[in-house]
Amino acid sequence: MKCIIENLKGKVAVVTGASSGIGESLTRMLAENNVKVFAVARRKDRLDKLAAVSTNIIPIVQDVTKELKALEDAIKNERIDILVNNAGGALGKDSIQDAPKEKWLGMIERNVTGLIEVSQLIIPKMIKQGSGDVINVGSIAGLQPYSGGSVYCGSKAMVRFMSEAWQQDLIGKGIRVMIINPGLVETEFSIVRFDGDKEAAAKVYENMEPLRAEDVAQNIVWMLAQPKHVNLMSVTIMPTHQASATMVWRN
Repeated sequence: MKCIIENLKGKVAVVTGASSGIGESLTRMLAENNVKVFAVARRKDRLDKLAAVSTNIIPIVQDVTKELKALEDAIKNERIDILVNNAGGALGKDSIQDAPKEKWLGMIERNVTGLIEVSQLIIPKMIKQGSGDVINVGSIAGLQPYSGGSVYCGSKAMVRFMSEAWQQDLIGKGIRVMIINPGLVETEFSIVRFDGDKEAAAKVYENMEPLRAEDVAQNIVWMLAQPKHVNLMSVTIMPTHQASATMVWRN
């Protein structure tokens, strides 16, 4: 699905979690709009395949939970107009009393710590140049918690409140801060959540029509394309078959 927006042409973006799902779709759409995209992810093979799509895509093999040397070196002399903090995910659906430390800590590192560190690397550049757009990818889970998702929901709630606080921190500096909160999106999200169990992952989307990665990506492009005096501070995007974090109509 093409989404061509003239006022994005010539801009430079950093997209984390770019090797699959929403991040991959967004990277492709931005590249189609002649945006130079630093595509950040851990999986080199996926990034190389993505970079082959367009000369506008520059692959950066970088785990956002580690030292950000590869990303820092790549953008050292670059103006960054757009940052999309998309990397993250859920690990398991354990109740709090049963959640293994490596899983709950992993969610905090991916969804919160990595997001903060990438932002602290790029936002000072935006302040210096007097402009920029930051979009954090949240979740309906950050608005409506559910059993078995306490740490994931909590981490996404933190993304929500950080986004709102950053809007205040950066007021008057020419920087828009936005958050998009998707409901069910059929990507690798549930496969990762259930440790590669594709059957369990498929049941999440069984007998309903979820969002697709490109649906969310297209809405992020639309958010970025608004005139500079317009800030879509918070957008919630849901499948028509989903009414809340826990209410899904299945036929």
